[in-house]
Amino acid sequence: MSIQNFLSNLDPRLQRMVLKNEQLEEEGLHTEAQKENLIPVIAKVTNIGKFQKITGVQKVTEITTAPDRSGQIVTAHIAANALPTVNKSPVVIQLQGAQPVKPLLKDTAREINLPSPQESSGNGGEGVIVGIVDHGCDFTYSSFRNTDGSTRLLALGIQEMMNDRTTSFQVYNSQQINKALGKPDPYKELQYPVDKYTHGTHVTDIAAGNGRNNKASGVATKADIIFVEPAYWDIPRGNLGNFGDSINFIEAVKFIFDQAGNRPCVVNISLGTNGGPHDGTTLVEQAFDGFVTDKPGRAIVIAASNSYADNIHTSGVVAQNGHIDLHWSIPTNDFTLNEVEIWYEGSDTFQIEVIDPQETTVCRVGLGELYHDGQIFASQEKSALNGDNVAMILCDVDREDMSTGKWTIRIHGSNVNNGKFHAWIERDNHTIGIQSIFAASRDNNYTIGSVSCGHKSIVVGSYDAKNLNTPISYFSSAGPTRDGRHKPEISAPGHGVLAAASLTGNGVTGMSGTSMAAPTVAGVVALILSEAKALGVNLDIDQIRTILERTARHNPPSQQGWDSRYGHGRVDAHAAVAAVRAMAEGRQPLPSAVTQEEKEALVRR
Repeated sequence: MSIQNFLSNLDPRLQRMVLKNEQLEEEGLHTEAQKENLIPVIAKVTNIGKFQKITGVQKVTEITTAPDRSGQIVTAHIAANALPTVNKSPVVIQLQGAQPVKPLLKDTAREINLPSPQESSGNGGEGVIVGIVDHGCDFTYSSFRNTDGSTRLLALGIQEMMNDRTTSFQVYNSQQINKALGKPDPYKELQYPVDKYTHGTHVTDIAAGNGRNNKASGVATKADIIFVEPAYWDIPRGNLGNFGDSINFIEAVKFIFDQAGNRPCVVNISLGTNGGPHDGTTLVEQAFDGFVTDKPGRAIVIAASNSYADNIHTSGVVAQNGHIDLHWSIPTNDFTLNEVEIWYEGSDTFQIEVIDPQETTVCRVGLGELYHDGQIFASQEKSALNGDNVAMILCDVDREDMSTGKWTIRIHGSNVNNGKFHAWIERDNHTIGIQSIFAASRDNNYTIGSVSCGHKSIVVGSYDAKNLNTPISYFSSAGPTRDGRHKPEISAPGHGVLAAASLTGNGVTGMSGTSMAAPTVAGVVALILSEAKALGVNLDIDQIRTILERTARHNPPSQQGWDSRYGHGRVDAHAAVAAVRAMAEGRQPLPSAVTQEEKEALVRR
């Protein structure tokens, strides 16, 4: 197939959806449910009313105002054949396809230096809502219940996928949950089945479990809980790919903040993905920044990702008229969609050549061009997100002899002013963990998740609290962001963490990942917000982030300042709560760098 230009300036994921839709139409493979061909998108628009009236735009949901006040962020569903026209509308600032997102205590409580009830006014997160967006909440578990057996959950929200690929919320309030707890089969009563050892149950216990399992308590033991299960594993996939996930994701976060209203609230996100610009400009990250800047007393805590050792990132500098080869290895028997994204400066122009394992050139695409033959999709566009250029190569592996093996992506420097590029391989959906990798010239920096690069989120790395030296976890992803900002902000125990095991009543299981570190910090943020509420202090997101960063412990990391994996250091709950008291009492704010002696003196005051 020759290179096509008619879809230029459209997000590459949406380009592919238009082409896949046309291919299915031509081949007569659409099911009845697919004939509407509604594609879920995230958009930034100047006028929601005018956007809703554009032909082909349906099911618009207002999310938040962009943090720079440049427009409103919304989700919507757009007919595939209308996407190019909608993208060119003067009311559309940015139109972005969704990305897939997937899941990423005794030692924890000791290691993070939890304050005792006598050392704080906030009483274990009382008055604060801890929101969890994850998969599988065992609402019957002992540590999510009060001493009288009633639930600590204010709401359990379950996104349900409809036939047209839109979602609806099934919401159970505390009264409905309590009624179900009185039935012989509570799960059947709510029509909410739960698997054993679910990720979400474990994460919730770390953040807010109250210790009624007689094993160990989480961090914010008195906080209220809102749990939302997004429909990220219920997207109709088939031939149309993994769309809709991150749209459901931001709607889930919006649900929690809407439920919280003016109450202090921290949302934990232990989910992520690899692809994207890694500079905080995705509409998901802009939505997150908008949520937490909209009102004081709000925070979003995100796992840094577990990709440090996965060989999914590389970078380099292309010379004028030179080229660099990326060697992309797709394992045998990996018959999933594999994806590489390459991001580089908008002042440069590259040619991207795709060479198959038989060393035959499949295509060569320039800026504003795309190629699609049913198996390989390749395109280059100037991104509306940030003005940089992005090349995307997707391989639908369906023929073992043709598709698996070592592919070469040759980057040619056509017009080079800067030459720097970064490339990421998207996380694989394969159930047994087969992952394509860069076979050479790997760079394990810049591996934090693509939704973990926002300007206002709090991103958390993982270390091993069971080791006296508290070494960083081998899997814990590294910063900085592509635009050079310091992410992650902080680190917490995430290695072999014992917490709630669903369907056991009060049993525990061990899990490792930045998924376990993030809820520890979310729990500490709940303690900070609870202390502030009790002392009459309103904290904005910048103050919350500053408190965490300036009270972090630095041994390890040994240096003051920021480390690409530990962040500003290991979280210190005791010192963080003490810092809130210092603010409330009008004492001097913490300096930019604090010695261990100064922190100990602060805690003693």
